[in-house]
Amino acid sequence: VESTLSQISSYPDGADDPSASRAIRYETISKIVLSGPYTESALQEWAIELRDSLLNSGIERIELTGLRGQEIVAEIPIAALRKSGLTLEQIASQIRATSTDIPAGEIGGGRSLVRSLGQIENAQDLADIEIVSQGSGASLRLSDLAVISEGFNPDQTQLFRNGNPAIEVHIQRSLTADSLTSSALVDEKLAEWQATAPQSLAVERYNYQADVLRQRIGLLVKNGIGGMLLVLLALFVFMNTRSAIW
Repeated sequence: VESTLSQISSYPDGADDPSASRAIRYETISKIVLSGPYTESALQEWAIELRDSLLNSGIERIELTGLRGQEIVAEIPIAALRKSGLTLEQIASQIRATSTDIPAGEIGGGRSLVRSLGQIENAQDLADIEIVSQGSGASLRLSDLAVISEGFNPDQTQLFRNGNPAIEVHIQRSLTADSLTSSALVDEKLAEWQATAPQSLAVERYNYQADVLRQRIGLLVKNGIGGMLLVLLALFVFMNTRSAIW
């Protein structure tokens, strides 16, 4: 694939550089649901801590469902807009100019390695943005116009369990990893993590694939032993003892 891509001499303007990658399939080890009488922020901290602990122990992939992205909302009343003589677009442009996270330079092969980091990450920093600078030295800040609050993206999935906020931890392995070994590792690390977690945090594990695998292995062994006994019985019925043993 890479050889074929290298033979293409030109691409349309604005197209990204082509790249080839190998897809890796994953299978479920088990799923864990964390829930309890906590705020969404607190529950996210516990889920991220569990995820990082499992990843650091050697688990290959973990997906979190119900982990909504945080966002900062600035609500500007119409009366405040009229009084300031500004438009929403002017205010938005000033926020965009102040809160930036863009490439600032390139080093070799078009790969951005230098960035200008100025992304606003909390409500207080957003409130302090200067919207208009007046000649007297005074300034009009966003907090003078808007009601600013922090919350979570309402368009993303939110989970509940027994009426409490919940987050699902989907633990996976690659096809080359041993399922039973990975499952035992999860059991060990989960027990260590639960020892530090509060008692009121509900930790429920389900879709436990190791149990299914053990059942299949047990059924295979049981059928193998049963089949062998039937064969031996048939031999001893129709043949003399010496020939049957042989």
